[in-house]
Order: sequence, then C-alpha cells, then structure tokens
Amino acid sequence: MITKRIIACLDVHAGRVVKGVQFVDLVDAGDPATQAARHAREGADEIVLLDITATHEGRQTLLDTVRRTARELFVPFCVGGGIRTADDAAQVFDAGADKVSVNSAALKDPTLIDAIGRSFGAQAVVSLSTPGAIPRPRPGARCGSICAGGRKPTGRRVWNGA
Repeated sequence: MITKRIIACLDVHAGRVVKGVQFVDLVDAGDPATQAARHAREGADEIVLLDITATHEGRQTLLDTVRRTARELFVPFCVGGGIRTADDAAQVFDAGADKVSVNSAALKDPTLIDAIGRSFGAQAVVSLSTPGAIPRPRPGARCGSICAGGRKPTGRRVWNGA
C-alpha cells in the first residue's frame, strides 16, 4: 500500500522563510524554526529547509538557522542549499539535519551524491530537480530544469513523471 506523506518545504532567504513563484517576488513568511515547528505540529511528516540563495551567493548553508530549526523538530529534517562537498554535508548533519539535498553541486559533480552516501548512508542524501525556465515560459510551454536558486538553466529536461 502506498502511504501518503506530507513534506513541508521551506524556502529560506537571508535567514527568513519566504514565499514566491519560481524564486521571484519573494515575501517574508517568518522565522524558519517557528514555521518548521508549526508545520510539524500540524501534521507534516518531514520538513525540508532550502537555503535558496546559498549557491548563488557562493556560501555555505546558514548553519545557525539549521541548528535553531533542528532543536524544534521531532520529524525528519532535510536541508539543502550551499552544500558543495561531503565536508559541507557533515557540517549540516552536525547542525542537526537528518538528510541533505544537493542539486547544483551534484549537476557539476555527480559523484558528490555517492560520496555523501558512502559517508552518511544512502538514505541521508537526496537530489532534486527544479522545473522552470529562464526567462519564464509562456503558459503550457515545456520547462527544463533550473539550479542555483532558480537563476541558471541546466540545459536538461525535467522528467515527465517527476
């Protein structure tokens, strides 16, 4: 039997949860730790925190934000954004994440997923495909995959079933 899971994804910019469409027109939606705890309390099975500007800004994930958020959670916690090496992943795990999500760095170096998996277990690393197009496509147009917080097209198509 297939089990349905609710996975709340919190996009974080400058240490705050934001809401927008395809990473633009961002509106502040609150503190990550507070929002994550609220989603967990209201039934989310897992929380994903994506630092959507870390890769673009060439910096690591905001580890203090990860630590504060992890202290509030008793559900699986996945963190992405700015994770370029297995050492970066180790710091995110040390800050309290149960899993890491890699996208931009895995596109540049697909062996990163294996390296993190060997060190922390295959269950501890995921990669995501972000559909979108730059510039924004007309309604109904096919999109490719984007990375770097929605700023760079990858030149790859998104799977039909993804």
